[in-house]
Amino acid sequence: MNFIDAAGTLVDDIIICTAIKYNGDQAFLYDLKNALADDKGEEGWNIISFMSHRDPSKPGANEYLLQDGSDFPWDCIVCQRLTDDDAVSVGARFAKVFTDFNVHQHMQKTTSYKSAKVYPAAKFEFRNDLTVNPAKPLNYYLTDGDTLKLLKHFYSEDNTMSTVVNNDDILKDFFGSAHHGRDIIELLMSNDEWDQQEPSSGAKNEEA
Repeated sequence: MNFIDAAGTLVDDIIICTAIKYNGDQAFLYDLKNALADDKGEEGWNIISFMSHRDPSKPGANEYLLQDGSDFPWDCIVCQRLTDDDAVSVGARFAKVFTDFNVHQHMQKTTSYKSAKVYPAAKFEFRNDLTVNPAKPLNYYLTDGDTLKLLKHFYSEDNTMSTVVNNDDILKDFFGSAHHGRDIIELLMSNDEWDQQEPSSGAKNEEA
């Protein structure tokens, strides 16, 4: 059995989910990532991207959270919150659709590889709402570079970079403080990069 934990953030439109095995290791999401990257994800998933989890124990280091005993970072499932969604409803929805996806994949593999060993379909249950009060800024869960990518995702189409840089409330929600947000934008993104349109393909794994 696998589990989904979910947490709301200061960015109202974003909920962060993580997938965990029964033994505490990271759940296997490779097939799910590929399905979304190939635009084969089910409607209603509302996944923006898979990104790597920031290590919350090192808030000043901007480092990834690594699975114990490995160099592999933990994945975050960055989800777009719909009207009336909260961490519980999003986590429960993902547990269902991920299970349904894996069962479907398992049926296909069983049909295609009758003579080979096919492992049972991995199932998911919603486990914990990890939202805290007050909610954490987005860069508590993600590196500053990935947080900036999501800021651009939500605001670049209808706003100039200057408009967003001068909006303290937006920067606080994403980066924890307006000052830090301005520093990150100045360091990592030009006006030309801000204005560049994003590709229209499905969700992909992002790195800072």
